[in-house]
Amino acid sequence: MFFYLFFVFSVSLLMWLGYLYPDKNKLLQWFVFVIVVAVAGLREYVGYDYASYVDWYINGKRDDNIEFGYLQIMNMFRYLNLSYHFLFFFFSFTSCLFLFLGIKKYTENQNFAFLIFLLLPELFLTSFSSIRQSFSVSVCFYAFYYLMNRKHTIYLLLMLLAVSVHYSAFMPFSTSVCATILFENRSPKLTT
Repeated sequence: MFFYLFFVFSVSLLMWLGYLYPDKNKLLQWFVFVIVVAVAGLREYVGYDYASYVDWYINGKRDDNIEFGYLQIMNMFRYLNLSYHFLFFFFSFTSCLFLFLGIKKYTENQNFAFLIFLLLPELFLTSFSSIRQSFSVSVCFYAFYYLMNRKHTIYLLLMLLAVSVHYSAFMPFSTSVCATILFENRSPKLTT
């Protein structure tokens, strides 16, 4: 618990310094990004399912009943003969990357938005299943920007990636597709 409180305090301090020194804010944001990726990606035995994911990666258990995208990523890491640590790090990095990209698209107060994410430790620090879910949610969060701007191909590709890594992304995907179909047909047409 002390580590988590120290982690949140340190990141909060760096983000606060970004407000005090706006010319250094981008540099401090990248430093925060590196810290968060390192803490989430280089952890050992954090979360109730850590050992089961390590066993699964090493011994191939559960390979027949998991999301296709996650299995392909895991098989690529196995093929390259990489340690399971690389898999944890990869998902940590990509989750944080999509989250940062999404926050930059949606808000001008990026430091505060990211701090809110970090204050919810269940999102990605406590279990690997949550890291897969966090990855999918981060991709969905980023993809909605493209849906709102009617760039449907990019949106579709990002959402398919999210669903392929964790099935929980299917709900926002299916809901947003249905809403788009319903509301696109009802939106007023511009005439000249």
